[in-house]
Amino acid sequence: MEEENIDIDYNYDEYYDYQYESGINDYHNNLQRENSYMILKSSDIEKLKSRIIEEAREFTSLSKEEATVVLIQYQWNIEKFRHLWYENVDENKKRCGIELTNQAKLELESYNKKRSDTDVNKCRICEISEIDSTAYSLKCGHKFCSDCWKEYVYYKMEDTFTCILATCPQMGCNIIVPESVFLKFLNNDKKLKEEYQKALLKNFTDLNSDIKWCPTPDCGICVRVLGHSMKEIECECRQVFCFSCGNEGHRPCDCQMVQKWNKKNQSESENVKWLVANTKQCPSCRKYIEKNQGCNHMTCRKEAGGCSYEFCWVCLGDWKSHGNNYYQCTKYDKNKEISKEEAIKNAKLELEKYVFYFDRYMNHQKSQQLGVKLKSKIKELSELLRSIHNIPYEELYFLEDAVDTIIHARRTLKNTYIFRYYMIDCKEKTLFEHNQFLLDRDTDKLHGVMEGETISNIIEAAGYEEFTKMFNEFKNNVINSLSAINKYRENLLSEIENNMLHLVNYKNIN
Repeated sequence: MEEENIDIDYNYDEYYDYQYESGINDYHNNLQRENSYMILKSSDIEKLKSRIIEEAREFTSLSKEEATVVLIQYQWNIEKFRHLWYENVDENKKRCGIELTNQAKLELESYNKKRSDTDVNKCRICEISEIDSTAYSLKCGHKFCSDCWKEYVYYKMEDTFTCILATCPQMGCNIIVPESVFLKFLNNDKKLKEEYQKALLKNFTDLNSDIKWCPTPDCGICVRVLGHSMKEIECECRQVFCFSCGNEGHRPCDCQMVQKWNKKNQSESENVKWLVANTKQCPSCRKYIEKNQGCNHMTCRKEAGGCSYEFCWVCLGDWKSHGNNYYQCTKYDKNKEISKEEAIKNAKLELEKYVFYFDRYMNHQKSQQLGVKLKSKIKELSELLRSIHNIPYEELYFLEDAVDTIIHARRTLKNTYIFRYYMIDCKEKTLFEHNQFLLDRDTDKLHGVMEGETISNIIEAAGYEEFTKMFNEFKNNVINSLSAINKYRENLLSEIENNMLHLVNYKNIN
């Protein structure tokens, strides 16, 4: 493929203003509604969890461990906790597992009455070890020997999902075993101690509706969004996902629209539409038949799996008895036939419309996937530029950025075709399609350049002056193109989300 320099005329300095003034290399993130979400690493999540625990402690007289246990029951929702806690403090303490319930007290009284005097000073689990200074109990007072405690917490750690809600080993006791007890008896097992703390942290993030993990495997970063609204998130790992549904980002479409589109693509409904638009069923054996000649005399052919029945394409009547009634058939069914033809025409148009937008959607999806593959190639070329021509990494960041911009633009473009499919016919579609065209045009042009031989030719340039001229010219053109693509993307999304969301109708369309 023959490559050429990108000839879009945009200001070089404007790109850098766009890139660096928006902060932390997030020049393409201005579409994310600045400051609408926070990227959280594990240390940030721990700090946030600790702050919420401290807020709960300041609001009540609870200890840190009690506040942690209570907040788990309130799904770490501090506002809900503040609102409901003082409605009935005693009952809330019992429900959350930091005070004994009345039922637990009765069961314990019954259990104690059955114990003999000789058993009183023995461990309540093994019934062998004597209660001594090494025995331990929660605030409920049920003492167990250290060996039984250790065995118990190890057993509970087999299920890290539920271990943080483990209750006192005493039968009938509802008191939750706090973090300090697990850490105490897992003292020599660093791995299990870390697993417990990870389980507690995961409980915090999973139950907190403001926080979600990045879906990229092994990324280890969370995102916090206040207000529980649908947001498109770009993680530090460059993964873009929807905070609401957790799937790939799909602006400007909402989650329900994308779900409907995906369901439509996966179903067989379009095959049925094609059959309706292009075929009729044999009145005898119900096999679908496509008309491929002008004559209305149809035969359901045996060689095609049919039954040899002959019928009229217009009225589906038996051809043998049709004879002189053909004119009457046409005349009698005139209004009905117009209705049929109209229905077939509409089905055909609907199918053509779907195929049009689906084809463009799939084209950008495939191009997006190829863009992801392109990243490894660009990294290799960047290393060659660094090793052969001693170009600093900072000077090559635009190459990686170009590929990411292409990927973001392809994702946006494919989703705009979903939006356009469900968009009603209106005057606004002209502006929509114009902005879509501009983004599509420049994205495709930049994609072609990045996939081509331009960078390889620059690497192979003979002499410092030739290399410098080619490299700087290429870099300036790519940077100008990046600025254009990001502005087109911003304009397209901004126009849709501010003025066109009410122009879609997907709930009443199959």
